[in-house]
Amino acid sequence: MCRHIGRLAYLTEGYKMQHGAFDNLPDHVRDAVFSDIADQLLDDWINANLDESQYFADFQIAFMSNDPLIRKTFNEFYELNPEHDDYLEVE
Repeated sequence: MCRHIGRLAYLTEGYKMQHGAFDNLPDHVRDAVFSDIADQLLDDWINANLDESQYFADFQIAFMSNDPLIRKTFNEFYELNPEHDDYLEVE
């Protein structure tokens, strides 16, 4: 289940609640569909980064991650130190 899924509703003028087309579906169905969409968007994002280069794709993943192990692994794999522009700080 995607952790970023919220209700598909928004407030309009007059503060009336508007409902989306999928609000009445069971949560598990909506969550599964949105999880599939999130997976596809992630794949598309990774592939777009790979179109640039493997290094660029790895950098984007490490940069977006706040996980110290991911950042440390990236720095070590590409032999980066704090003097390099792409070095990622590890907390």
